[in-house]
Parts: sequence; C-alpha cells; structure tokens
Amino acid sequence: MPTFHTFYILDHARTSTRSVKPNDIWDLALNVAIPYCDVVVTERAWCNIARRAGLDKMNETQVIRSSADLAAALQN
Repeated sequence: MPTFHTFYILDHARTSTRSVKPNDIWDLALNVAIPYCDVVVTERAWCNIARRAGLDKMNETQVIRSSADLAAALQN
C-alpha cells in the first residue's frame, strides 16, 4: 500500500516538524503522486521531507522543487 505509507510519512512530518498551514491538506495529495508518478514537483519543504524519508528512491520517482529542475528531468 504505497499511498498509505507515503501518507503516513508526510503526515507525520507535517504534524511534528513544521507548523501546520491551512493549505497543507491539499499538499497531502502527494501521497498518491509520489508512488505513481515518474516526476513530482512540489514545494521545497515537501521535497526535502520526501527525499529524507527515501520516498523518491523507494518509488523510483524524481521529487523536485523548481521548474528549472523539471526542465532538466524532462530532458533525461
């Protein structure tokens, strides 16, 4: 159940390491994107959380935080 595992990691980080913002609930849609997409572009904080937790390597997903990185990822 990759979506549940990813949700657990992201939700735990959201509630324990940073202040919760009203729009964070929408960001938790990353729990579907990270396991099933090849490339995911997200905010710097979520990108760092996903990378530190190894979600990018586990799901073979490029988790990136800028449009410049996206352009480079799409060329590969």
